[in-house]
Amino acid sequence: MNCDDNCPRVPNGFAQGTCVAGEVRTCSSDDQCDSGAGSDDGVCSDAQEDADGDGIGDACDDDDGDGIINSRDNCRTDQNPDQTDLDGDCTPADDQCGDACDNDLDGDGRLNALDNCPRVPNGAFQGTCMEGTTGPCLSNAACNTAPGAGDGLCSRSQDDRDDDGVGDACDNCGRLDGCGLLANPSQANSDCDRLAVRAGSNCDTCGDACDADRDGDGRPNDDDNCPDHPNGGFQQFLDLDQDGVGSICDFGEREILGGRRPIQLASRRAFPDHWPTAC
Repeated sequence: MNCDDNCPRVPNGFAQGTCVAGEVRTCSSDDQCDSGAGSDDGVCSDAQEDADGDGIGDACDDDDGDGIINSRDNCRTDQNPDQTDLDGDCTPADDQCGDACDNDLDGDGRLNALDNCPRVPNGAFQGTCMEGTTGPCLSNAACNTAPGAGDGLCSRSQDDRDDDGVGDACDNCGRLDGCGLLANPSQANSDCDRLAVRAGSNCDTCGDACDADRDGDGRPNDDDNCPDHPNGGFQQFLDLDQDGVGSICDFGEREILGGRRPIQLASRRAFPDHWPTAC
């Protein structure tokens, strides 16, 4: 009867069952599934055992309530229904290895709290040159094309050339890939961070601090009257109050338009005096 079953929807009666964690074999109790003496990592599908005494059998218990039963959950006490495992270090016997509870997400040997690239391997052990030369490395200098060149980047080096707290291996303004080398601790990248990149916007890998076109509208920051708001095409010429700030990002112009947003009324017909004439 269900009232006597601590897993009424999962078979875990007293008859012989199958190991769902630990060894793969038939069983009648959890300890018969342990992968080794004293490992205590076995779960038998037909055992009424209840290790934490909460009235829910081990075969169907879900301590963190994420919809994944303990025996298959790679973060038993932290909700992670997606079960992601960035560094791929999970084993059937490990219930604290998923990203939600992994203290070394990228598996590079450095704890997240001490890692300046917690999601990109750049720990202290041997890595691979990402820029400069090719081959194994232990530091950026080992990848330089010539002694003192400063153009090397080792994937597992904790080096931080711009000293912004973000490691070179994951810094969007710390690599010699055309973006430049500038401090960008927030790692903001406006032309890629928007929920949806607007039509005509060019998303790139350069962070705002080193991006020559932060809004990705095709006009360099120094020649853009709205450098943080895409206003390419005809919009780039619209500046109703002629103050050098484009209408799309000049909210002071709302007074001219009776509270409406400038771009709502932008057209050659409505404001002919504010459009450039052909030469």
